[in-house]
Amino acid sequence: MTDDDLIELIHRCCRALRTNGLIIIKENCTSSNKPENDSEDSSITRGFPNFMEVFTKADVKVVKYVKQKNFPKDLYPVWMFALQPKSYE
Repeated sequence: MTDDDLIELIHRCCRALRTNGLIIIKENCTSSNKPENDSEDSSITRGFPNFMEVFTKADVKVVKYVKQKNFPKDLYPVWMFALQPKSYE
């Protein structure tokens, strides 16, 4: 999913939220803080800063973020993000 596709998905989710609802995203993040493209499965794995940049472009507030604990060291770290439309402010 490209950044533009992810931003559009977040916008669609925001439109479907009830008042004070949250969008939760749980994703693998690169440790290198650079997006990594996998041509074999056409996936993109973003770094934590890349996600924060996408959320800013999508005009959502990051209410909370947490790194998953006790995850194998040889896999990408997994982060969970709680988002709200900035219109809730």
